[in-house]
Amino acid sequence: MKLYYSPGACSLASHIVAREVGIAIELEKVDISSKRTQGEIDFLTINPKGNVPVLELDDRSFLTEGSCNHAVPRGLEARTRSRSSQWDDGSRR
Repeated sequence: MKLYYSPGACSLASHIVAREVGIAIELEKVDISSKRTQGEIDFLTINPKGNVPVLELDDRSFLTEGSCNHAVPRGLEARTRSRSSQWDDGSRR
């Protein structure tokens, strides 16, 4: 996953959650005034509204603005379920 963010913007919330739960996430800084990413991509081709955050998923689809903040916790929930099923040896049933 890749998070397109801008320092001081609401994209910080998605970044904090991902780091706290240990989800590996690539970061791509966006200059909101020029609408360019640090990799010199025209950000408007990624999000025509020009807003951050944008979360690029592994299948190359995009979640924008508020939906990003819901996707990261869902990733944690799925990851937690996966780990708990690995630890469950059936002895607690």
